[in-house]
Amino acid sequence: MAKVLIGIQVRSNSVRFPNKSNMPFGKTTVAGQVVNQALRARPWLRNIADTTVCMLMPRGDTISYPSHDVQYFFGDEHDVLSRYAQANEKYNADFIVRLTGDCCWITSHVIAKCLRAAISNNADYTSNVLVRTFMEGLDCEVMSRPLLEWLDASAKSDIEREHVTYKFVNDVQNGKAPNTFKVHTILSEYDLSHIKTSIDTKDEYISCLNAVTELEKKQALARSFGGVTN
Repeated sequence: MAKVLIGIQVRSNSVRFPNKSNMPFGKTTVAGQVVNQALRARPWLRNIADTTVCMLMPRGDTISYPSHDVQYFFGDEHDVLSRYAQANEKYNADFIVRLTGDCCWITSHVIAKCLRAAISNNADYTSNVLVRTFMEGLDCEVMSRPLLEWLDASAKSDIEREHVTYKFVNDVQNGKAPNTFKVHTILSEYDLSHIKTSIDTKDEYISCLNAVTELEKKQALARSFGGVTN
C-alpha cells in the first residue's frame, strides 16, 4: 500500500486578498473546503493508499481547521517547495499531492482520480494542469518522492521555489526534463480550461460565495423532495 501525503499549501497574508483562506465559504472557510474534499478523498483510496492530510503553512500563521484528522506543518512563507520537501521528510510518503488553499471548488473525485492514476501507473508526475482541460481551480498535482527530492535539489530561482513544480513542468514543456521521470496527464471529458474558479481577488471570492450560496439553496430544495446523493 502506498503512503500518500496530501499537502495543502495555504497562507493568510495573501497580497491581493489578505486572509482569503479564512473567509467563510459554505459551512466552512475557503481553505476549509479544500481540506474537506481532501478528507473525503481518503475513502476512495482506502484499498491502495495510507493517506495523511496536512496543511502546509508559513511559520506563525493562524489558519486552523477543527479536526484531529488534519496535520499541520509550518515552514518558510515564500519557499513553498521547501515546505513540501521538509514535510515529506517527516511523513516519508511515496506520493505527495499538491493542492492550494484557494482552490475551493476542488473535489474529492478529482483528487482521488489523480492519485489512483499516479499509483497505478507508478508515475513521478501526475496532474490535470500540464495540459489544461479542467477548470482553473480544480488543480491537482501528484509527485513521487524521487521527483520532489529532485525538485528540492534542482530548483534555484524564487519562482521555482514558490510555485513548487514550476521547474519540472517548464522542463517537460520544453523537452528538457530528465527522461527518468514518468509523466501521466489527467484530462477532463470536456475542455473547461477557460473557466476560472480559484480565488485570487475579493471580486472572485464574492462570485464564488454567491455560487456556493445558490448551490446550498438547491441542495436544500433537493432534500425537501427526498434523498440526496453528493
